[in-house]
Amino acid sequence: MAEDFAFIEQLNMELCAVGDYTREDIFNAFEKYITDKAKLRKAIDFGLLHYDYTKYKVSFEGTLFEDGLSEILRMYNSALEQNQPRSIQIFKDSYPAVARGLASQTQIIRTNGIGTLPDRLDLFVKTAFQFIGDGIENSLKPFLEFLDAVYCVSRNKPVVKKKLGVIVDSLMSNSELFKVLYKTLFLDITVSHWRNIADHGSYACTSDGKIEIHYGQKNSIIKYIGRQDLKMVLAALDTLLYMHKTAYTLIHIDHIDRIPTIEKYHETENDDLVMQIVETSYAYGLEVFAIERENWNIAVQIRKQELTQQDLEQYCAVIATFLSEEKFSVLLYRESQVQYQIIYNQRCAQIYRYVVHNENSSIDK
Repeated sequence: MAEDFAFIEQLNMELCAVGDYTREDIFNAFEKYITDKAKLRKAIDFGLLHYDYTKYKVSFEGTLFEDGLSEILRMYNSALEQNQPRSIQIFKDSYPAVARGLASQTQIIRTNGIGTLPDRLDLFVKTAFQFIGDGIENSLKPFLEFLDAVYCVSRNKPVVKKKLGVIVDSLMSNSELFKVLYKTLFLDITVSHWRNIADHGSYACTSDGKIEIHYGQKNSIIKYIGRQDLKMVLAALDTLLYMHKTAYTLIHIDHIDRIPTIEKYHETENDDLVMQIVETSYAYGLEVFAIERENWNIAVQIRKQELTQQDLEQYCAVIATFLSEEKFSVLLYRESQVQYQIIYNQRCAQIYRYVVHNENSSIDK
């Protein structure tokens, strides 16, 4: 798919946002959040947590978002101590909505362009509020519903369905940190109000280049903000979503024996596979530059100085796990020349090494 090239390019940019790092660096960043360190190492060996690590280093570390990550994990552990079966069930019950929310983030990025917003103010505002409305309603809300249920279990209270505004107000009333994360960072307007502004179209561009927004009871509050303010809201929402996503992933890793593999949201499963192939490849010193989905033909650049037979075999085993042991092939390039080819079929990987001599290739099998 032609649109995959831009998507893969963006994924690679995210993965290298903090320069070179190792799986050990990722382990050192997250091991304080995980009780069972062996589970964490296994997850990292599978290529997980690389996106989370770059976001953590760029946007979380030493900020309120790192505090928020710790608080979510503390709340879930408190709920586990209060009622382990209910806490595990809450995680399992929340997964379909969370998965749809993550899929929605991917869809929004792919349908609205990657990393670009229009220059013209009215088009910028329209696009920005589309991101805000969809991001809060479809992606953030499932995390907040999960967190509200976790809080209820930790206090031995019944879990009941609530409106988004009620959930946000409840979380903020019980934690000054959540008040900052869900309101103060958003120009002192709650994320639930931002969702309503976007959904109801309660915004307009003024003749002097400002953005007028209406919110609150019967839209009685009027506020004027600038383009840069709206960009700050978009950045805060993106980081907030990743904070929740990382916390949710760490919970899953720490309790994977209690929370079995859950079926993914089928409509975007291939997008998930593309993202995971890119992430896992990066973990093994490779950078994907093309994926042909129909037969899962993968082309990668070799980033490491040298790859061992063990590296390639382990890489094949992980990719085979993600692709449910379907047939796939990988061409591994160093600069512009193919150095290896891997053909995986019927639980067997054939690895070919290409040796180049004066532009003539021979193959060692």
